[in-house]
Amino acid sequence: MSAVRLRPVETFLAHGRVEVVVFVLLVAAIVKSGVAFEVVAQSPEPAFPLPEPGIAATSYGMPVLVTVLQLTGNAAAIGLTMLALTLVALFVFARTVFRSGRDTGLLVAGLVLLGPIGIAAFGNVGRHDWFLLVGSLLFALKGTRLGWGITAAVLMVLGNPEQALLASVALLLLTFVSPFRELRRSAMWAVVLIAVVMVGLTVWVELLGLDSRTSWIGFHVLSGLKTFLLNLPLSIYAAYGAGWVLVGILLWRTQGRSRWLAAIALLVIPLGATALTDDQTRVFVGVSTVVAVVVFQQIAADGVRWLETTFAGVWRTFLVGGLLLLPAIEITYLGGVRTPYEWIFDFLTSSTQLGPT
Repeated sequence: MSAVRLRPVETFLAHGRVEVVVFVLLVAAIVKSGVAFEVVAQSPEPAFPLPEPGIAATSYGMPVLVTVLQLTGNAAAIGLTMLALTLVALFVFARTVFRSGRDTGLLVAGLVLLGPIGIAAFGNVGRHDWFLLVGSLLFALKGTRLGWGITAAVLMVLGNPEQALLASVALLLLTFVSPFRELRRSAMWAVVLIAVVMVGLTVWVELLGLDSRTSWIGFHVLSGLKTFLLNLPLSIYAAYGAGWVLVGILLWRTQGRSRWLAAIALLVIPLGATALTDDQTRVFVGVSTVVAVVVFQQIAADGVRWLETTFAGVWRTFLVGGLLLLPAIEITYLGGVRTPYEWIFDFLTSSTQLGPT
């Protein structure tokens, strides 16, 4: 009886127009994660193209965008613009993976939109992360072609050169695992390009007397490690969320040197970066998105086969329902924890007498 009741939802997910299904998933992602604005690049001083003061001096994506759109000093306009761009980027990504395979696309899009990547994207609207996220998604989708790979690398380095370098190194290591070899040439060029740009920007910023991210490493190491360890095992789960299943399948299937390389790319590099910085999940998502999405696409067919066998006839409904119910958690600056649907609870407690007084 329950399967009969779920059939309209299953039919919609299986045969509904792709754009409508993606739109519904995006709405679900926003409802699950909420939207938090963290607007950067809003200060009119110093004038672009000088770097923005602060720890993000080497990140040039937002200053370039804000200057081109003439939004300098208008935090509200910057925030709304970046929310629109985030929605567009995630919509295009999800539509693209759906076009490459309806069922596997639903799994990959669901893991991205309703998992840690989605909650980090909507929880940090207005930050430099958008460029890193879009570059990572583009690389995962089109990186087998060198031109697209270089374009993706440029976007990534505009967002965060340091995280972009770690992400590209992780991807390069993953390309030595046989299913991902076609990405190797683009990954090699990305590592070189990002490294050169990062070193150049770091030297320039420090010559101007400003702080680069590398100069803050010592300050963040101990507090980041403390936050990471105190939040165990939540720190581990928050990394990939439900995506751990597909990551685990890949690691279980690979053998010998390939397993070690995959483990370094998927675990050691992103978890190491997370443990040693204060922004935690946001950093993990920045470093791991490209390798995560590449793996999700590779293993998705196996995941779909298992779901079809286990939840015959209604597996799509169970997939989306499960992803909506499973928590996608963001461990934020200095150990704060942002949970799914938290904004709904906050709204109810602030507008009623249910909350503490």
